Order: sequence, then structure tokens, then C-alpha cells
Amino acid sequence: MESNNNEIKAKAGNSNMYLVISIILLIVVSSISWILWTMQKTLQRDIQISNDKIANFDKQILELKKDNEIAAYDIVISSEKSISKDIEESKAQNYITEVISLGKKYKLMFSWFSYDWNSINTVATTNNKDSVADSVFIVSNFIKDFRTIWNPIFTLEPVSSVTWDILKRTFDVTLKIIKK
Repeated sequence: MESNNNEIKAKAGNSNMYLVISIILLIVVSSISWILWTMQKTLQRDIQISNDKIANFDKQILELKKDNEIAAYDIVISSEKSISKDIEESKAQNYITEVISLGKKYKLMFSWFSYDWNSINTVATTNNKDSVADSVFIVSNFIKDFRTIWNPIFTLEPVSSVTWDILKRTFDVTLKIIKK
């Protein structure tokens, strides 16, 4: 009988052991499940906050794009390579530099430039405080000398009128670009 008692105690001890292991496993699995559920809720909240921020930024971008200056900037940035290529091909800076050097040579001030692919239009002014004759001389020399320049990059169109006051002469200048 003693052996039966020992067997009963052993069976009771094993079933208690199984019960304890089962309870421990239940607690571990429940804890892991609760941790994962909490992490999921936290991540979902963070994702929702991020989505709200993205929607807010998209709204702000749309509002900014309505501003004409920013829209113009976007157009310039998207066309930057094309614009740079056109400027390089046009050689506009070379033409303007040449006009400015002519102004220095003949003591003329050029203003109101306009440029297209074929010509440069500007207003030339000479202002000589010393003598009226010098102003006339400067204008006539500019026109005469310009026609005799060797290897020019543009030609001077006829000057149709000259306006003046006591010491100042002003005339419109159109320079046709010579395409080489």
C-alpha cells in the first residue's frame, strides 16, 4: 500500500507541476500578447500622427504653389537647363559687354536695353558739359566709326533721330546681330 501512496503522491506532484507550468506559460503568452498589442496601438497612433502631418504639409505646399513667385521659381528651376542652354547659345552677355565697351570708348551712356535673337535696342546718351559741339562730334564719330569696324559682331541700323537739349544728345540705337 505504501507503494500506492507513493504513486498517488507522485501523480499528484506531477499534475501540480503541469498546473504550475501551464499557469506560467499562460502568464508569459498573455504578457507577450499584451506587449505586442500595446506596441501595435502605439505604432498605429504614430502612423496616424505622421499621416496627419503629411496631409498638413501637402496642404501647405498647395497653398504655397498658389503664390506667383513660388510658381515662377518652380518654372525656372524645372527649365533651368533649357534656359542656360538658350543663354549660352544667344551669347547675349557678349553682345551687352560689347555695347558697354562701345559706350566707354565713345563716352556714351546706354540705357533701356532690349534684346531679341536678332538685335539689341537701346538708348544712347552723351552728356558733355564742356561743349555742345563735343556732344555732336561724339554722336557723329560713333555713327561714322561704327560703319568701318573690322570684323564686327553686329551692324548699326540707321539712326533716324537725335534729341537734344543744351548739352545732351540722345538717340535710339538698334544693333543688328551678325550671325556667323
